[in-house]
Amino acid sequence: VLLTAIVTALGVIPMALNIEFDFVRREIVSEGLAGTMFVHLSAALVSGLLFSTLLTLVMVPVMITAPRVISDSFKGFWQRTRKSSKIKPADIPPLNLE
Repeated sequence: VLLTAIVTALGVIPMALNIEFDFVRREIVSEGLAGTMFVHLSAALVSGLLFSTLLTLVMVPVMITAPRVISDSFKGFWQRTRKSSKIKPADIPPLNLE
């Protein structure tokens, strides 16, 4: 996923920067007439690919593990509150004020 998205984004960057390669005449043309139509399309493609890759590689694992982490933290919280509520007055040592 990562390699495919990066290679595709890198391949479309010249189109997003409006750079044309003419292999017949061996020229590199900047801001050519043919490329002006595709600047916005290629910019949307590059940004969409990078953003969706970030979401796929970061948010999907987070969303898969989040319920387990949240439930474990609530279990620990409830166990701590139950232990603290079971303290009896006889368990508390008297204060020595001397």
